[in-house]
Amino acid sequence: MKRTRHMILKLLLLLITMTAAFATANAAETTKQKAVYEFQTYEETFYGKNVVGTYRFVLPVLSGDSKAVKKINDSLYQVYKESLQNRDSIKSYTEAGSYYRDAKYYATTDCKVTYNKKGVVSFCFALDWYAGGVHNAYHYGANYSLKTGKKLTLKDVVKGASTNKQVKQMVTDSYYKRLGSTYASYDELKKGIDRRKMKHLHFYLKKGKVIISTGAYAPLWGNGECPIKLEGKY
Repeated sequence: MKRTRHMILKLLLLLITMTAAFATANAAETTKQKAVYEFQTYEETFYGKNVVGTYRFVLPVLSGDSKAVKKINDSLYQVYKESLQNRDSIKSYTEAGSYYRDAKYYATTDCKVTYNKKGVVSFCFALDWYAGGVHNAYHYGANYSLKTGKKLTLKDVVKGASTNKQVKQMVTDSYYKRLGSTYASYDELKKGIDRRKMKHLHFYLKKGKVIISTGAYAPLWGNGECPIKLEGKY
């Protein structure tokens, strides 16, 4: 009798342990409100005469097996694959060598999460690129609905805008306010923004704002990232 009770007790303890482990595993998966993720780093080093080149890309991967999670992870993997162009260019420049001893070339992309609640997650990627000439650095984002897995566009997240035309108008106004007429006339700036494809208006989400960048250069000319902020509706 004592042995039977002892066995029952052991089975109960095992069941409790398994239930706790299952609950912990579930808690570590992405929900429709908040993403659970980890980072994977892809890194390579190249060598040329007088120069060492480094490529690095930090890829976020969501936990879970829902359709939305799989859709987001597939999309993020495409972001990584696009970065391989930078990998190839740094490899090529490095293998061509440098006139300067102990030169260092690099194409590195780090990542952090800048928003992760209310069913939306925003990944901010920081690109740093140098191969002996002009240094390029800027931020871009990959932003998703956790409910559907959809990659969000600017018209999805900018307050007061429901079309790309409205977004570009607001971007033009914000840049003109920041840079002023000494940089360009309003009409010149508007034409420059209107000519851009939407995918070249990079953005990520942070603290209720939408941070927008035209890349490593200001919207018309001038080396150096020049970001602006618009009110978000996410």
